[in-house]
Amino acid sequence: LKIFYMERAGTNSNCLIKFNLPVVPTGNVIVEKTVAVANGLLPMDDMYFTFTAEVGGAEYANKSYTVVTKDTSGNVIAQTTNQTDDKGNFALKHNQTAYFNGIDENTKVKITEITPGNLGNYVYETTTVNGSNGLSAEKTTTANGVSSFKFVNTYKAGFADLTIKKEGISQLDDYKADDPEKSETQSTIYTVTGTTLD
Repeated sequence: LKIFYMERAGTNSNCLIKFNLPVVPTGNVIVEKTVAVANGLLPMDDMYFTFTAEVGGAEYANKSYTVVTKDTSGNVIAQTTNQTDDKGNFALKHNQTAYFNGIDENTKVKITEITPGNLGNYVYETTTVNGSNGLSAEKTTTANGVSSFKFVNTYKAGFADLTIKKEGISQLDDYKADDPEKSETQSTIYTVTGTTLD
């Protein structure tokens, strides 16, 4: 809504404007990211996971949002302001939360995680959104309310080749068994494939 006010500027002037247009209430959207890994494996704190936001059926392109990073105890350790790209994509790491504020009420919001893949020796298993299996969820904003999307990715230990070297001392037939200096070292190398890392 634009209002233009013009005056003659001859003498003193006053302008009084009243309006009865209702202000549309807004709601907020938060997207949380957590990565669960097998026991003994380090959490993937430096791995980014990509999401797409759709608001009102359209890509939420070039929109600002706030990213909050927390430690394992839930304490805030960093906060930055980012912007979605021209496709409505944004990225989060483990223990990060994105805040999208000021979305009109009664607006459908859909958040989709782009299918994750294996990461190094981590093998991707499943993704849940708010406790249900899947990569996408949809909610409708409410006035002064919060629509929450909690994404959890589960990874397990991958596989790698394991090489075992066995060494032993054996006596040669043409040397005396009681003379250790007349012996030689023999090595045997075994290779085992498909060994889990945990």
